[in-house]
This record gives sequence, C-alpha cells and structure tokens, in this order.
Amino acid sequence: MKHFAEYYTTVTSSTNLNEKVTIPLCGSDSICYLDNRFSTRTMIQRARTIAEAHNRFKDQIVGFTINCGDSLSNAREVVSLLMLKDLRS
Repeated sequence: MKHFAEYYTTVTSSTNLNEKVTIPLCGSDSICYLDNRFSTRTMIQRARTIAEAHNRFKDQIVGFTINCGDSLSNAREVVSLLMLKDLRS
C-alpha cells in the first residue's frame, strides 16, 4: 500500500462569488508520496513541511489529506482534510 498526501487549494464558488471552496490541487504539485514506515503523525508533519515550503514560492496550498491505496484512483482517506492555518502554532 502506498501512502501519499493530496494537497488542496481554494477557488471562488461558481454559485456565490463571495464564497471560497476547497478543491484538490491539480498538476505535479497535487500529491506527494510518503514513506510507509512512518507513523501517521510523522506523515502529517512531512506533508505540512512540504506544503509550507511550496507556499514560500506560490501561496496556493491551504490543506491536505493523507491517503492510502494501491493506486491513486483506488485510495482511501486515512486522515481527513487538515487546514494549514489550523496546524500553525
């Protein structure tokens, strides 16, 4: 089983221009494979570190999930959406 972080961004809602909606990020920055030997807590810390490093150049990642599966299309969520602003201390 492969573990990976899936990153999310926000866009303006198509039904309400004053509302932001969280959607999965697209492209090569949208996922990051994680080492299966790590604990869930360590995977979360690693995913957060990668997101914060990415946001130094292009501030678009707002959160992430940790997923597990044989393939990207056959994966299940292990950790539900964690917002970066909630993880900052």
